[in-house]
Amino acid sequence: MAACKMENLMLIEDKKLWQKSLDVYKDIVELISEQKVSKSKRKVKKEDTLSHLDKWYQEELTKSVLSRDPPHFNSAELCQLMKWKLTRGKFRPRLTDLVKENTEKNVMDITTKAFSLLPNVRKAIEMLTKLKAVGPATASALLCTVAPHVAPFMSDESTQSVPGIGPLNYSLKQYLDYAEALQEKARDLGKSWDAHKVELALWSHHFAMKLKPELLHTETSKEEEEEEERTDAPASKKQKLST
Repeated sequence: MAACKMENLMLIEDKKLWQKSLDVYKDIVELISEQKVSKSKRKVKKEDTLSHLDKWYQEELTKSVLSRDPPHFNSAELCQLMKWKLTRGKFRPRLTDLVKENTEKNVMDITTKAFSLLPNVRKAIEMLTKLKAVGPATASALLCTVAPHVAPFMSDESTQSVPGIGPLNYSLKQYLDYAEALQEKARDLGKSWDAHKVELALWSHHFAMKLKPELLHTETSKEEEEEEERTDAPASKKQKLST
């Protein structure tokens, strides 16, 4: 079994590790969800847990949005998405109040227009940020539901994994640089990948390294094991192997 020794997945080319990081995403979500519940000073309802909210975002929301003609969000979904984003990342209570100030008509009209602008991510983000409490990061979560191949969610952990991205400032420029990097990585990883899956793998890998690194163990082939033995062998042993 091989384990990852580096913390930044973006610097690793091992496709097995990338796939493993993606595969354990739900396990990591569950671990963090349980931690948040245990640390909470009040009783947390099931529908407010990260595991419940993430299942809704990853598996249910896209179907609902795309079932409409034209695709759009309603205000309840926008508020729920904000709850998911703040539960998955840093909680900012002021945003949960601000986002509720968006009218049903505004949410429907602006998300409809934004989605029609795709695949122009820049223009779509600029449109979505007309909504109250919606900056580029929240806008990316909205776009990701309908265009996962070009608009990955801008989580802190995955953004900071991108070499040269600089300190987090949540600007449109930083998001576009980040999205481009994840699109490129998805192309490198193969046809089954998109920018959204790359974000999931980066986020999952980041927290797995902190909470449960053994989840990232991957099967090592006989050839890889022999190569590791040659690399790790003492000088005297290497000399014998080469004779």
